[in-house]
Amino acid sequence: MRAARRLSPFALVPVLVALTASPRPADAAARACASGPYAYAGLVGRDEVAGVRATISAVKQPAVAGGHVAGWVGVGGTHAGPNGEAAWIQVGLAGFADGTSELYYEITQPGIGTTYTSVVEAVNPGEAFAVAVVELPAKANWWRVEVNGAPVSRAVRLPGSHGTWQATATSETWNPGTRACNRFSYRFGDVSTYRTSSWRPLGPASVLSGRGYGVFARTPSSFVAKSRWDS
Repeated sequence: MRAARRLSPFALVPVLVALTASPRPADAAARACASGPYAYAGLVGRDEVAGVRATISAVKQPAVAGGHVAGWVGVGGTHAGPNGEAAWIQVGLAGFADGTSELYYEITQPGIGTTYTSVVEAVNPGEAFAVAVVELPAKANWWRVEVNGAPVSRAVRLPGSHGTWQATATSETWNPGTRACNRFSYRFGDVSTYRTSSWRPLGPASVLSGRGYGVFARTPSSFVAKSRWDS
């Protein structure tokens, strides 16, 4: 493993961008998928959890015109920590404009900041990984990342997380203010959360669906998050 790129902050907030009159055709196409720098397509559970897991794969090679794309599971958020500070832990696949994809995890701790770690540096379409973030048994507020059932991160303390955070399973695209239309298709299988001392289906969830991106082929335990213009 090596420290590597840092993904953009886990925001999950709407961004409004003013439109100009009479756009050129290329601009109009970009606006179909780029109402702002960030877009998400996935699910956010409504129950407090002590873990979330899924098997994630890229259906096809991401086409990243600018920034990055990702498909991940995690807990926390930009205001989830004490006093509204950023705090989260997530693990999944990321794709970049240079054509590379990798398995990574990212952790943000209040007062410490964000660390991004590459776990597998070259991931091909169709390669699937069972990924999870879990709170340690009998150790409230301490979490770690697991891949294929084995720990890949140290335990980290995320204050205020015990019994208060919901699970997220989502795709993400970030174009650094360029209006680039990033394309991807991530499959999430065996999506489940750890609550009341056992792994259970995600259950009731809110759907994230940014402009140009959506959730498809959804079942109680799986879905595909992708660009809407991809077949």
